[in-house]
Amino acid sequence: MSGPNLPGILSAYDASGALPRFVTGAKGADDFLQQTLTYGPAIAWEYASGDMGIITITDAVAFVLGAPTLNGTAFGTLSSSLRTALGGAVLRVTYRNTSGGAHGAGTFNAAFKTSGGFTAVATGFNRSLEFVWNGTNWIEQFRTAADVAN
Repeated sequence: MSGPNLPGILSAYDASGALPRFVTGAKGADDFLQQTLTYGPAIAWEYASGDMGIITITDAVAFVLGAPTLNGTAFGTLSSSLRTALGGAVLRVTYRNTSGGAHGAGTFNAAFKTSGGFTAVATGFNRSLEFVWNGTNWIEQFRTAADVAN
């Protein structure tokens, strides 16, 4: 599943007109475009760089997954027509624990509506979650039920 078919609307929003295929809805090998999200206490996510984020946790410090942005603008502050048009956009996040022990508590920005926080994952393992944009929030669709080996 890829993002909604919005080349006209988004080209007006993105002056370059060069949008990733996952945003325009074109089918191809990069239906989900993976990006490495920089781990730290506040994790930023630029949607135009990829809708599949990998977080590698390296310590026991608490962290927050920030609200995704589109070309630097938070989804919730985009124009109402663009927020509506982007309805159905998908995010996948995988968080990997390579800390050598327990990782810090993970939480979500309020733009994410979830069934709970990040489930602790053992070192050497990962878990994933998927969200869909409903025009207002990122709604959790699923999360892995158990740790998966890195």
